[in-house]
Amino acid sequence: MHSQTAFSHPVPPTSVPAASIRSPDAFQRVIDSCLLRCAVPPELGGLGGPISALHDGAQRLAADCPAAAWVLWAQRLAIEALVQSRNAGLRDFILPDLLAGERAGTLPLSLGRNPVQAIDTGRGWRLHGRLVCASNWQWVGHSVAVPVQFGADPAGVAWVWLRGEEDGLDIAPPTHADARPGSQTAELTLRGVYFREDEWLAGAELAALIDPIDQALRPTLRDR
Repeated sequence: MHSQTAFSHPVPPTSVPAASIRSPDAFQRVIDSCLLRCAVPPELGGLGGPISALHDGAQRLAADCPAAAWVLWAQRLAIEALVQSRNAGLRDFILPDLLAGERAGTLPLSLGRNPVQAIDTGRGWRLHGRLVCASNWQWVGHSVAVPVQFGADPAGVAWVWLRGEEDGLDIAPPTHADARPGSQTAELTLRGVYFREDEWLAGAELAALIDPIDQALRPTLRDR
């Protein structure tokens, strides 16, 4: 279980605005919009359609609820990461819950530019580092796609999928200046989180594969 922080208490501490920690309304708005399934192949549980339809729907959602735009960006990119993954077992296990909004997913706002470090202990890999801005950290349960540097070679960056309940994963209120209140944005610190091979998501190519969805949704994160 992750360390006790402001995000692990059932009632937010008075020192942290409740709107910055818990906003089920924004998450529900995203679910009700049906945009989570937009531009996802029907054979994977989506509605199909062009990315332009996702972009247009996201613009309307953001105009009505800016926090929901951040939640949609995080959840939909997490979905896309699974859609593009070659780990079919992981995808088939996790994707239905993300599409239905029964579990939250996220990625760091910087995507793969600031990977955490993997340390080979001789008995497996331990992950260390910090993700300064990860939105959509919902109380229904959450997972995060994490860029990881394996070794010194820049080509050694890969992506792994971690559950929010992992030992050594600390969750704290955000320090990122751009975090939208109500978007459930958190700062994540990994302190020796154990990496299991069945949590491998993709190689460094994932950033390019999810870029079309990022380009469609990132403009909605701007202040309105």
